[in-house]
Amino acid sequence: LNQLQLSQLDYNRDIILGKNFPTIKLVGAYLYTTYQKTEIFSENSRAWSIQVQLTIPLFSGFSSTHERSLLASQDTQLRIARKELENTLNLKEVTSLKNLQTSESSLISSESAVRLAEEAQAEGNRLYKLSQIDLLQFLSVQQNALQAKSSLNQLKFQSILAYVNYFVASGQSLTRLVDILVEG
Repeated sequence: LNQLQLSQLDYNRDIILGKNFPTIKLVGAYLYTTYQKTEIFSENSRAWSIQVQLTIPLFSGFSSTHERSLLASQDTQLRIARKELENTLNLKEVTSLKNLQTSESSLISSESAVRLAEEAQAEGNRLYKLSQIDLLQFLSVQQNALQAKSSLNQLKFQSILAYVNYFVASGQSLTRLVDILVEG
């Protein structure tokens, strides 16, 4: 959009400043000068003339200077807006990459926590069968394992969102991401 605005400004510059340039015209006239009906087709009653007309705008210097400064100002504003847009897109890409990396490291630690919770649940089942822990302790171990699995699933979802945000920010195709996620 910004590139389109810049090219439109260049086009408008030519139009706006064009009225301050000298112009040259070729003006022609073909006349019938007769007062009687019988002389309509006579060679003496027809006349033609051709002129070359050069127009140089003398007093447009001040207005053209003002128009040039306005156009230069618009050009500068559009270039600054373009730079800001590029900076914003780069910031979004870097931010989404950092969020993705954070999500991946959280996912790894959560998978480790789920493995430990499953081991604790297996040990709790064994101890409960041997009647070394009561029902409240057994349920607490199972609840901790369930919370660890739930937190892992939530982190997987957040990881997928982080991947989506990164792919969008970096301009990559989301179909490629879908293919990656389907593969595992």
